[in-house]
Amino acid sequence: MKCRVCGKTARIKLHSHHTAFCREHFLQFFYRRIERTIKKFRMFRRDELVLVAVSGGKDSLALWHALMELGYRVRGFFINLHIKPGSGESEEYVRRFAEKFGADLTVVDVRDYLGF
Repeated sequence: MKCRVCGKTARIKLHSHHTAFCREHFLQFFYRRIERTIKKFRMFRRDELVLVAVSGGKDSLALWHALMELGYRVRGFFINLHIKPGSGESEEYVRRFAEKFGADLTVVDVRDYLGF
């Protein structure tokens, strides 16, 4: 399958949109959709601080990264619930992401609020 924009080999196929993109044009499509959605629903302005709840998974980290790339003021927010397995690993992913991209991050440990 070919990229709908440039004709190069597609890396991303969007069956719901009946189209495909190379990496470069998928990112353009993705960022444009985020911008349109924010504007359409008047979600927030560029000068407002946006708190992005992150889980450590690819979807929340991709949104956090995209908002930073688009020039929004964003802060990641992670709650460690200490659910086994995975909460510790998820927190580590989030911390590494924030460090790699110089992103602001707030981590809350549920034990600090529940007393155990």
